[in-house]
Amino acid sequence: MAKKKMKYVEGILQDWGLKKSGKNGEGMSYVLKFLVDEEVVWMEKSLTHEKVRDFAINDLILCGLKTNDLKQLNKGKDGEALELGATVHIGMEHETWKDDKGEAKSAWRAKYINEPRSAIVVEDGDLSILDSIKGDVMAARKELGLGALPNHAPGAKDQGFDL
Repeated sequence: MAKKKMKYVEGILQDWGLKKSGKNGEGMSYVLKFLVDEEVVWMEKSLTHEKVRDFAINDLILCGLKTNDLKQLNKGKDGEALELGATVHIGMEHETWKDDKGEAKSAWRAKYINEPRSAIVVEDGDLSILDSIKGDVMAARKELGLGALPNHAPGAKDQGFDL
């Protein structure tokens, strides 16, 4: 089986809703509409299938879920259940399929909403490894014709740090 093409982008939440899902329409899925680089990208995930329910709920929280009453999703952006305009990190997969006429179609579809990457605070003692590249940074700046940098972050004194 060929490896599926994936890409990771930022998407802006434009609208949402609910739809019946499952073999006999006994389930319920959310549908999210994102704007990604001026293109509309859709995402659908089951809220009632136990294997993905936790992921679906997490997706909605990352989209700024404002209510515990998920029925409000059915009102779309007028129901204000999610944060209209929320920017989220999306994992997208390139899909191909045949339409009703048998013609091949392809598009990027949102598959995952990822939590924004956050910095992990590192203990000061572990930072000494970076001392070994300080000279390289200074040499690169000199080679580019840039001046020397102070040994602290700009504005640190103004923010009360003892230098």
